[in-house]
Amino acid sequence: MQYHTPVLVKEVVAALKTTTATAIMDVTLGDGGHSLALLEAMREDAWVLGMDQDEDAIKRAQARLAGYGNRFRAIQGNFGNLVSHVAALGVKEVDGILADLGVSHLQLNEARKGFSFMTSGPLDMRMNKNLAMTAETAVNELSENELADIIRAYGEERQVKQIVRAIVSHRKISRIKTTDQLAAIVQSAIRQKDAVKSLARVFQSLRIFTNKELDSLRQFLPQAVNLLKSSGRLVIISYHSLEDRIVKDFFRQEANPCICPKDFPRCVCGLEPRLKIIGKLVRPSEDEVFRIRTARSARMRIAEKVQA
Repeated sequence: MQYHTPVLVKEVVAALKTTTATAIMDVTLGDGGHSLALLEAMREDAWVLGMDQDEDAIKRAQARLAGYGNRFRAIQGNFGNLVSHVAALGVKEVDGILADLGVSHLQLNEARKGFSFMTSGPLDMRMNKNLAMTAETAVNELSENELADIIRAYGEERQVKQIVRAIVSHRKISRIKTTDQLAAIVQSAIRQKDAVKSLARVFQSLRIFTNKELDSLRQFLPQAVNLLKSSGRLVIISYHSLEDRIVKDFFRQEANPCICPKDFPRCVCGLEPRLKIIGKLVRPSEDEVFRIRTARSARMRIAEKVQA
């Protein structure tokens, strides 16, 4: 079976202190590539708990890591509801938590999921099929202004007005149901030299909206800190500026939560740091980018829980 190749594997293993860690969560399990590397590096009595909202990914990872027995468990769920999922398993704290916010090439290339403008499939884009909202619903039923806000905010696309006008004009004639339909409509409205980048931004924005990805990330981060043991590590790999900005701002806020005026001689607000930022932003090496094309946009940030 072909599996997705994860990025920054060595860096993740080092950041999560696997030589001493006994319990690590991989909350974006995917095909289990990072979890496999973690299990190989950890002690024989240590375990990894994987989580993913994609049922197909859970099944692939379980089959791949079956040889590790009870050292590996996997649950289906969104990391935005992290605490409730782990509480049901009786997990109270862990040594490390990893979140890789990327989408695997297997998901992108699977036409029935509707993530890619390169393949023809239903305009779905749901990671979890239990979600009510689909990209098809968004494209056909949201107002022109709502669509424009989504593409502008989540895709940072400059030609948003032309794109949305074309979508609204087309859907008045017939419902937009497939990825290739949407791709053709977008292409008809933009400068052709920008076509690939604009298509990527539009599809990214609809995926983020459909799955509430940024909302889930904001909900996940404080829950992750609560779940970490003292000196436990939180490692986040992001792929675009919207995600990275949320992570960077959260880490900074948790590392320096004081709200006292700058001219106060000492802190009186009583807010104590919960995290300390470890090192600088980590980027893939040139060699890794050469081997894994999608690695070029990966950015890894590391924070450690401050001892109470």
